Amino acid sequence: MPAAYEIEKLLHAPLEEVLLKMYPAMFLRWLYDVSLRQLAQAFPDALPPPDRTQISGADRIPKKAYLIELLRLVLRDPNLGPRFFEALPTTTREVLTAATWERELNLAAIERTLGQPVAEVNPDKRRMYYEPFILAPEHGFLIVMENRDSHRGYYSSTEREHPRKEAYYLVLPDDIRKAFKSWCRPRQAMPCPPWTTCPRMLSSTTRAPTTPSPICGSWPSTLPRATSPTPRPSGWPCRRSKPSGR
Repeated sequence: MPAAYEIEKLLHAPLEEVLLKMYPAMFLRWLYDVSLRQLAQAFPDALPPPDRTQISGADRIPKKAYLIELLRLVLRDPNLGPRFFEALPTTTREVLTAATWERELNLAAIERTLGQPVAEVNPDKRRMYYEPFILAPEHGFLIVMENRDSHRGYYSSTEREHPRKEAYYLVLPDDIRKAFKSWCRPRQAMPCPPWTTCPRMLSSTTRAPTTPSPICGSWPSTLPRATSPTPRPSGWPCRRSKPSGR
């Protein structure tokens, strides 16, 4: 994984550079097993199969260079992209949808919403300073970033050994996010937690519907967009807070 300062640059880099430098071969192999292999077999004209020099190992999984090109073609294709997305596990699609439309997801908050971990503390103490959390392969598209305001320029020994998920957030690289934005619409966003009404942004003269929509981010056609936002419950994953006046 690149260093933090390199990651910040790569978030805005072209798709080809992002796939090459930000995603390890293990994650690309997982994508191949879950979705890419089936797409390549079903659409050989759009996704050429690997030749002998691009395959290695007893499991016959193609090398990283081929997997990168395969994923690039899929992400750029308006017909194959949605098929690829729908083949991913449900939890993966939910988190990707939230990250696509929220831009930044607080790590602790999204885990509370899902009811399951998205990242684990890095067991390698030597690497923890540079890479405090390890993402499971099903969430490998996401990048873990630290909220710089959380430690005010220094690390305590406790923070090094026990990093707090509240101080980190998840993002997608720009080009990855643009691709997913074409496939995962807001109506597919994460289901609302069980509060009385679904939070939405209403004008001062508009009343909330009697039966709220079960999906946050899905705008009923009868409701206008907001003039003043309704505060979200504290447990909902949202963009990281920014200090005011600093």
